[in-house]
Amino acid sequence: MTEPDSCRPVTLPSGETILVRARGGLGPAGVAALAEVVGAARALHAAEHPPDPGAEELYGRVDAVCARLKLPRYQAAKAIGVRHSVLVRLAQGHLPCSGDQTALQVWLEIQESTEPDVDSAP
Repeated sequence: MTEPDSCRPVTLPSGETILVRARGGLGPAGVAALAEVVGAARALHAAEHPPDPGAEELYGRVDAVCARLKLPRYQAAKAIGVRHSVLVRLAQGHLPCSGDQTALQVWLEIQESTEPDVDSAP
């Protein structure tokens, strides 16, 4: 009886585990070839979709406010009114949709305007 065609976890030589749709297991040569394909695909994706400098700047501001408030990113996302994945993608260099970007900008303006004034501290 043949095994069903399904997603199976495969651990690459780098230690990363990915899901592969396959029938049966992969031998060492198959895992090595898969690791090469995954690496090439990631390099191609990175070359075709470089991080957006605007996203990096925006995430830097979010990161600074979260650090100042000691606020975990998932709680920041909830306070902003966006999904946590929006902040994850922003950290990866991808700008969010205009609605989420507006929510981020409004939240940042409020948080940054309430920063303690270092010059007036006793």
